[in-house]
Amino acid sequence: MSDLQCAARLLLVPPFEASNGGALAGSFRLERVAAVYAAAGDLEAARQLATRLQVRARQTSGALEPGDDALTELADRHRGESVVVVSGGVVSPCVVLVDGDGWNVAPLSLGADRADQPS
Repeated sequence: MSDLQCAARLLLVPPFEASNGGALAGSFRLERVAAVYAAAGDLEAARQLATRLQVRARQTSGALEPGDDALTELADRHRGESVVVVSGGVVSPCVVLVDGDGWNVAPLSLGADRADQPS
């Protein structure tokens, strides 16, 4: 991984959460989501969410799970930004912060109170 000056904030969600895009989009109202990425087979759920967030949905190769090379590439590409990653390999929503110090994975609360989320 390259030495990142700004952390990338990857918001990982399973497809069934992304399909309920209205509720999820409301949870991300404070985020500045740059894009929604989907693992193979999860593009339709990602498109539904991306439409509500008014960003592009993009499909990538790879499992798009913590530690996956494809996630490392996304982190390098989106320094200082937040992106949503829809992947069937994700069991429950989590936030992954990637910076020069490494990876920090924490549960992602999708409720109205997001004050306890890592930033």
